[in-house]
Amino acid sequence: MKEAKAPQDMSLEEQRDALLMRIHASREEYRQQMHAVDAGRPTPTMKEMMHQPQQHPFPQSQTMRWVLAHPGLVVGALAVMVLIGPRRAINGLARTGPLISSATAGLTMLLQDPAKMRMAGRGIAAMREVMRGRQPFV
Repeated sequence: MKEAKAPQDMSLEEQRDALLMRIHASREEYRQQMHAVDAGRPTPTMKEMMHQPQQHPFPQSQTMRWVLAHPGLVVGALAVMVLIGPRRAINGLARTGPLISSATAGLTMLLQDPAKMRMAGRGIAAMREVMRGRQPFV
């Protein structure tokens, strides 16, 4: 091995070579550390991780831990929602149908006139500013 010289005594090529040697040495050290970690016991399962929150904090939410611990109940609840859901959705659409059709008519009227579009844009911007707690820009 070469004897260590002070950086000011070395040429640019020697400094570059010394830097590259240090980079390669640190990469090799890092690889050895990573392989030492990988060579340990196999990766724990999700069930093991959920029962050891101090060592494996994933998932942090107690709700997600419960959902992952009880997949059968979750699937059953989803099946019930699918069976009940369409009927309620259809009834909800029947009640909101007139509201949706009038909103569509208003939007169609608005989009036909550029002056109305500009006015609507200014109104939306003013509402956004009011909701943020500032004075509207007029």
